[in-house]
Amino acid sequence: MNVFVVRPINGTLGSAIAISDGFAEEQKLAIFADARIQDCTRVGDDRCLLLSNKMGIALVDLSSRQVIKRGRLKQAADRIAVSRDGRRAVAYHCNPGLIAVLEIPTLQESARYNLIQTQQDGAFQLLHRDHDVLNKSGAPWDSIPFSDGPLRGEAGADQFWLTYAPVEPNGLRRIRFDRGARATFRADGQLVAPFEFSVNGPEWVWSRQHNKAITTMARDTTVGVAVIDLDTARLEMQVIQRQIEPSVYTTFPVQSISPDGTHAIVRTFDPVAVDSDAREHGLGGRLRQLFGREPDAALAFGLGVWDVTDKPRLTRSIGFKPLNAETLRRINTLRFNDAELAEARKEIGLVFPGVEAGFASREGEWRASREKQLEDTYFDPLETREAPAFNPAFGRVHFPILFAETTQLFWKLRPRPFSTLPWDHFDDRQRCFVASVLNGWSAHSAGSADSIAWIVHDRFVVLSRDGTIRELSIAGDVGQTYQLVDPKTGTWSFPEPSLFPHELVHLHDRAFAITPFNHRLEFDLPPMTASSVGGLGAPIPLAYRVVADVAAQNAEVKRIDSLAEAIRRGYVKIGSKEPARIIAGLHELAREAREHLDEIVVDDRWLPTLHYRGKAVGETEFCDILAADGSDAAARALDELLTAFLDATAVRRQNVWHPDDVTPTMGPVTFALIRLCDPLPPSVARFYDRRDMSHDTWTPEEFERLDVPKDRFLSPDLLTLQIRLAIQDICTGNVKADIFALYRLPLVREALHVDPSRSANLAQAIIDQLSGQASDLGWATSAGVAGVLEAIVEGLDAGIPAEAALADELRRRSKVANS
Repeated sequence: MNVFVVRPINGTLGSAIAISDGFAEEQKLAIFADARIQDCTRVGDDRCLLLSNKMGIALVDLSSRQVIKRGRLKQAADRIAVSRDGRRAVAYHCNPGLIAVLEIPTLQESARYNLIQTQQDGAFQLLHRDHDVLNKSGAPWDSIPFSDGPLRGEAGADQFWLTYAPVEPNGLRRIRFDRGARATFRADGQLVAPFEFSVNGPEWVWSRQHNKAITTMARDTTVGVAVIDLDTARLEMQVIQRQIEPSVYTTFPVQSISPDGTHAIVRTFDPVAVDSDAREHGLGGRLRQLFGREPDAALAFGLGVWDVTDKPRLTRSIGFKPLNAETLRRINTLRFNDAELAEARKEIGLVFPGVEAGFASREGEWRASREKQLEDTYFDPLETREAPAFNPAFGRVHFPILFAETTQLFWKLRPRPFSTLPWDHFDDRQRCFVASVLNGWSAHSAGSADSIAWIVHDRFVVLSRDGTIRELSIAGDVGQTYQLVDPKTGTWSFPEPSLFPHELVHLHDRAFAITPFNHRLEFDLPPMTASSVGGLGAPIPLAYRVVADVAAQNAEVKRIDSLAEAIRRGYVKIGSKEPARIIAGLHELAREAREHLDEIVVDDRWLPTLHYRGKAVGETEFCDILAADGSDAAARALDELLTAFLDATAVRRQNVWHPDDVTPTMGPVTFALIRLCDPLPPSVARFYDRRDMSHDTWTPEEFERLDVPKDRFLSPDLLTLQIRLAIQDICTGNVKADIFALYRLPLVREALHVDPSRSANLAQAIIDQLSGQASDLGWATSAGVAGVLEAIVEGLDAGIPAEAALADELRRRSKVANS
């Protein structure tokens, strides 16, 4: 049986996958023409299911390298999971939690859920209720809190903005899943998905530099797994751990779920001490021989292994990466000199007695102590001065040397210091300092375990951001630490921190891949041998293979774009550039635009979709050809395309641009219709009703190049369009309130000067167009219609009789309209 390796590849517009079976070269298959791949998972041995970031979904046969079925979800999703029997899949959105159940291979949606409701036994019932139903029930969507675990009582303040609406609790809750770990189906058909949510935590004063003190707040975060029975639509929240963090999002979610759904891996919220046997053979034994005293504990970042088959149970905490100044991540570019470090240590020394007192529950005694007096004497003058602003030096505790020292201090107070912080026993200054410590702990912990990949159901590999790799097992075995290195230089080539985690991908057997900074690296992990020194073992160099560098990646992206373009809806081939062939192609393109606009438009960009001999025939080019042809058939084809585009964007007034980000889509079509049609078809007026006048600079410039007879600009239909466009620009504030400045309206001004009797009709056209657009001129509401009209009047030249007459007509007709 072939073992297929699937590698998703995102282009700039579409996406594809590379498929290999270990024998032949990779074969690339275009999957989505309009979006990147959001997630990918296997369906048995020879199929895979892929999700796009534009709600597309595709089922692929890996043996034949063919797409079996494509579909589109009814709601956005971040992740997908497939049942063991391959009959159905779940696509879910994380924040808020939305669940769609799909039947394979039809990809039809069989169920959808967006809420849960508490039940008598502490579990939750999955529900779907739309906006109208929720409003009628008195519980609008934005008033429903997120779930807080298996509690029957209602939580009314779990978000800063949330007010729980119903007078009587109704048990409704929203869900928030975690994006980092993929949901997994168990053998019994239940889905295990990671969740996290937070409620308001402790508050403290962090600035006293103003008359009114400024406060801040931490978040009380809970993480765990949701066990979902799709057959009965029931969900159980199994809480794993709860911690207080100053950041909005937790760094300690469920990081991975085992392939069989029985165990969850979570970063430990406290440092893990390496056992005494390991320290006896390592640093601790040598220091004891040299100095005759017990050294600081050997602390490490850890991973907690939780059994989630029933009520979550911590089976073991595994220390896998040492915590000291040399191994901590440089989380920013700041470097501190000796004087600044001394200042920070001094301030930490002043506030730490209060922290010790809080842990010992003797804060009352401490507030009357000499140590508290020394703290206040130092900080009070600095915290209350107006300028220069005071930034406590203890806020630099994330700096590796300080952080390693401070972590040791906290660990000596209590073996699990961060998860048992006695916030209620701290004063404001201690809370501010502890919050800085927790922020540092979050940042360093995130780099220590960047990504996890499973080899089998009970063994997994951890990648740290510094390029170190370690294999661990659920049973607690810890393998050797390996440092990935360039085979030429013998060093890790990517020391700078990345904005996003380097995802570790298991290819097959003991082969893995990562893609840091547009490089694709692969390596083979040696067989696991238990480490004798726990978290303190020195890394063993392990050379990686550079499968693709930046240039190769860029070339691959171009190839993927070409493959995606060929499957894009609206990719219409024409046999020649003769008008008749273009007209036939536009009729086909109009049908595609009406029915499949979402697949033709990529990130609000319109892509060329007529193709002759493999090369795009862009909108401007085919418009010029048809305008030169001048036939009624050409005008009808352009009008049909424009109308189809307007119909497809009627519900969502979408601004779509050409890839140059300057030309509005269908702008060239409208100008071709202006050149071809007298009078203008209604589609042109509809198009400019929706114009994005704040960003569109192309249209006024194109009007200056418009080649039609001068008297055509004075005809009622085109004059009305010109006035409408001029009013739009005036109301944006981008141009002066000169109604005659743009859109060939200087020709109208000249005609007005020659024939002042035109002022009455011109004034009525201005008032009609201004009043007709009033509801859409939201950015001009401060002036209102009367204010904008007065600005137009003031922009006229009162010294010219014809313009003075137009001003009088505008004022008179405005009063009549208002009355």
